[in-house]
Amino acid sequence: SSHHEIAPGQHEIDFEYSEAMETADKVMTFKTAVRTIAKRHGLHATFMPKPRAEVNGSGMHIHFFLFKDGRNVFVNPGNPQELSEEAYYFVGGLLAHSKEMALINSYKRLVPGYEAPTELTWTKNNQNSLVRIPGSRGMETRIELRSPDAAANPYLVFAVCLAAGLDGIHKKI
Repeated sequence: SSHHEIAPGQHEIDFEYSEAMETADKVMTFKTAVRTIAKRHGLHATFMPKPRAEVNGSGMHIHFFLFKDGRNVFVNPGNPQELSEEAYYFVGGLLAHSKEMALINSYKRLVPGYEAPTELTWTKNNQNSLVRIPGSRGMETRIELRSPDAAANPYLVFAVCLAAGLDGIHKKI
């Protein structure tokens, strides 16, 4: 699905959830299609993180689900309205490795006032936090990372983010 976003010519594109590699393929196919269609009409499509300083940049927010044996690991089996310990550890891994992961992202987009993450925190609803926990629970329980930008290589970003989150679970961060 898609809808217009705040900045001129900016749109949000949402993909159906799928495996990391399949989603990365979808991102690359989408970018190629948009650039090709724009070129046919004498336009240039850019996925630059912050092409203009005075308007919102373009992020690539990533929603993570983690399944094991058909069960969403982020769901707390004792209380489905709360996150599991593994979910908190996954968030801990993302936060602990955020500085290293930021090396593959654009800093220009991450400034106050433009709906971009500017705080090294997690939250349920703050647009300035690096990690957000959307309200859905049950099988829809997920973790959103808000720092990657639209110019990033999705294969690299997904691999690095999954490694960071899994490291958080492994080390109980």
